[in-house]
Amino acid sequence: MTATSGWPFFYGVNPDVVVDPSIASQFKLPFIGSRTPQRVVVMKISELARRCGLARSTLLYYEKLGVIAGTRGANGYRHYDDDDLQRLRMVQALQAGGLSLKQCLACLAGELEQATLEARVRELDEELARMQRARDLLADLAGLRAHSGDEFKAWQQQLQHQAPQAYFAWVMQQGFSEKERYHLQWLSKDMNEHERYIRDFKLLLDGMSYWGPGDSLFTQQQFAALPSQPRRILDMGCGRGAATLALAQVTDATIVAIDLDEEALAAVARSASAAGLSQVTTLCANMAALPADLTPADLIWAEGSAYTIGVANALQAWRPYLADPAACLVLSDLVWLTDTPPEEALAFWQRDYPAMQTLAGLLKTVQEAGYRCLWHTELPQRAWDNYLDPIERNLARHRAELGDSPAWQDLSREVAIHRQYLGSYGYVICCLQTV
Repeated sequence: MTATSGWPFFYGVNPDVVVDPSIASQFKLPFIGSRTPQRVVVMKISELARRCGLARSTLLYYEKLGVIAGTRGANGYRHYDDDDLQRLRMVQALQAGGLSLKQCLACLAGELEQATLEARVRELDEELARMQRARDLLADLAGLRAHSGDEFKAWQQQLQHQAPQAYFAWVMQQGFSEKERYHLQWLSKDMNEHERYIRDFKLLLDGMSYWGPGDSLFTQQQFAALPSQPRRILDMGCGRGAATLALAQVTDATIVAIDLDEEALAAVARSASAAGLSQVTTLCANMAALPADLTPADLIWAEGSAYTIGVANALQAWRPYLADPAACLVLSDLVWLTDTPPEEALAFWQRDYPAMQTLAGLLKTVQEAGYRCLWHTELPQRAWDNYLDPIERNLARHRAELGDSPAWQDLSREVAIHRQYLGSYGYVICCLQTV
């Protein structure tokens, strides 16, 4: 404690907070007003740096700009007072609001224009909105929200279109099988309701031979129309093997049924064994990234599965697995069969299959990928009935139990759209060869 004008004058007990008598008179008086004791804090640059959390070099830079005003004592040390500390803290508070250092100084001097502050507020509003969207997206990814927002679903649809292979791999990492992913993408599902949705969805598809439009006789007729009989077949995205078994009944060729759903592959193996179709084997693999050592085939068969990775991507990914130029790739895809589709159907498919093309668009995609189309045929009505009739029976059977579930409602809507608008769109199967 030091006496000045008869009043106690406190400098603290920190060894870095001292008074050099040679500079004490250069700081503010220890009183404000008449004989009111005040505390004057005088500190070295190391103490100032500690208190405000800034580096020494930053403080020297701020001093150069005039933010603070240090005084050098007789001992050579630079000293600062509480005014300097408070100005620094004021600058830090303004910077936390997003102002530049130049703007902070102008604000302290009362020279910052209102328009500048209003512009910064608008920028912060935009940044907050962007951060809220980012926060919602991460919450959706982490499953922290009961129901994912429309932006999350739009984000998924954007990725499906712009980066289908990367999106496909990511979905598989979330625990979806290849066929589950197909239905989730088809119906635009909320992935954070995965467990309940897939449980309900599988219950509603229980006992179904076809998880999409298909017909064994139609499959065999298309096989008979091939320009040559294959010796080895790769059945891409085989699911429970409806097409696999139909093909095996009319050929002795080796058939490799490929899918990521191990449960479905086990069902294929059981069915093939029970029917005495020993030429059928299974392979658990991602059809978007097939094993490099997979032996090429004379025929790649893909009913309703190319969609899951995008037709253009499928044409590129599967080309190396065609044994020679005479080998064929048979795939089906959903296409518009009219240039003026009904509005309700158009809205449904723009949301659930935004990449859906007309038949002419599909054939153009085939040509641009380096293939030629030998023939194409529309799936018959019975192929759709094989898919829709069992769904309708299961929907009726489980209405009381699952009528309020998203899976039941989505499947019901899908069936209603098909029943009303089928004919304005449909599945077309194409036989392709590389050029």
